[in-house]
Amino acid sequence: MKKILTITLSLLLLLSTTACSLNLGFNSSKYELTAGHYDVPDDVPIGKYDIVVTDGRGVFTTFDADGSYDIIEGMDIEGIEGRIKEYHNAKLESGSSIEISSTLKVKLVPKD
Repeated sequence: MKKILTITLSLLLLLSTTACSLNLGFNSSKYELTAGHYDVPDDVPIGKYDIVVTDGRGVFTTFDADGSYDIIEGMDIEGIEGRIKEYHNAKLESGSSIEISSTLKVKLVPKD
């Protein structure tokens, strides 16, 4: 009986850990984001990040708290057609948001 309880607890811990890693791709050192809308700080913590393309292509956009464009960059894993592979020192403040289009997948790497 004790062994069954241990297995159950381990399974619950595994499921919980898996769910956390699927939520925006959270990892202790980065976020991985795909197409969609993300709010700061609800979905992504306030901070400064390097944005690195991990797959696909699309547009990475950030908006200030008042809804004005802050960053709008065409990004591509291959860096072709005038698109970039990385954007450095993106500052995300409370009330800002991120939008990612198409097949673009990026990781946000926190800057110290």
